[in-house]
Amino acid sequence: MMKWLLLLALLFSFQTAAQSLKLAVKEPFLNIHSGAGRGYPIIYVAEKNETITVIKRHTSWYLISLENGQQGWAKQQELVETLTLDGKPFLVTDATLDAFENQTFSFGIALGQLEGVNSQSVNASWRFTRHLSSQLEYSYALGSVAKNQLVDLSVFHHPFPHWRFSPYLGIGAGQVWTTPKTPIIGGGDETRQSDLLSATVGLNTYITSRFVFKAEYKRFSALTERDVTEDLELWKLGITVFF
Repeated sequence: MMKWLLLLALLFSFQTAAQSLKLAVKEPFLNIHSGAGRGYPIIYVAEKNETITVIKRHTSWYLISLENGQQGWAKQQELVETLTLDGKPFLVTDATLDAFENQTFSFGIALGQLEGVNSQSVNASWRFTRHLSSQLEYSYALGSVAKNQLVDLSVFHHPFPHWRFSPYLGIGAGQVWTTPKTPIIGGGDETRQSDLLSATVGLNTYITSRFVFKAEYKRFSALTERDVTEDLELWKLGITVFF
């Protein structure tokens, strides 16, 4: 498990760079602020037909680079009338939905059923491209017969990351620890450890702000010490917050 945590920490250290875009101001003027918010003072007023460069986005504000090298922030609604240098309108998308599509990290909790037993799960994910992400998850299920603990590292494919209702598929591998609830006399160490392979299908539903509702089905194949494969099914619903 420590190796997986170190791998996840390494993956988290990478960042993707944003691409810049040149625009032409078509309104009489465009106010440039010193920070991303109305409370920041106006440090420059770009005039009509002046060229500006959009560097990145933060909520409903855009970081702008001016021709003189100065940088500042412009409100989203004030960029609606700007044009690209080839004369096309600058398309402004919903800020929060755009953040959902381009998320990097997420953390979540979920409740579900593992083979008919109530389960709880926590997970951390890293989206390393628009269509691919990795997830490390820990699940716990305490039944009347045994306690199960599962750790699973998966890779997910997101075919439609721009959809508010975004399906995904995944495969993974991990470990399961099963401990009988009633001690076995003379049984020694009663915890059984098995390797896992998993297949996942799920649906992310963007709610609001940075919250996502997740519905997921995961099927595990566990190879036991007796070289017998046992199949486990996990259904769960949860909430994820992304960054």
